[in-house]
Amino acid sequence: MKKGITVQPFIFILALVVMAFVITFGTKSIFDLKKTAEFTELGLFIDKLNDEVEKFENYEVGSYSNVLFVTPLKVKSICFANIGEPITGAAPDSLIRSAIEGGSRSNVYILPIGVFPKTDFYIERLRVKESANPLCINTKGRLDAALETALHNGQVYVEIHRK
Repeated sequence: MKKGITVQPFIFILALVVMAFVITFGTKSIFDLKKTAEFTELGLFIDKLNDEVEKFENYEVGSYSNVLFVTPLKVKSICFANIGEPITGAAPDSLIRSAIEGGSRSNVYILPIGVFPKTDFYIERLRVKESANPLCINTKGRLDAALETALHNGQVYVEIHRK
């Protein structure tokens, strides 16, 4: 009779280690893919908003329409600001307040900050109509707002406000 160590337990241990690595890597990949999909959805929202603003820019001054945009579910609110103008409303986040006061070129801010890799954007010719700067609108998977073509300092702008 030979005395020796059988190989079978080592094969089982190696198989368990490999399965643990596969499960860990697979789970991480799924979560990364989900984050990428949510950020892509945010990008689609910004593109659609930009397209709508460009379309409205070509309308006659005074043109008005209610709009509805789908937003990612993680977005709690969206703030719009008039660049270079004083803050007249309550900024829900100190980082947004600092960005506006610091001369940021962005005029659209996504809250909560830190959920997406990028949470501030610039859309040309977009202004806040209401006296509150910034204007923050709560979202629940969608942004309900109104767009209006207006003249400001001799320039045509598209103003956004609550419905």
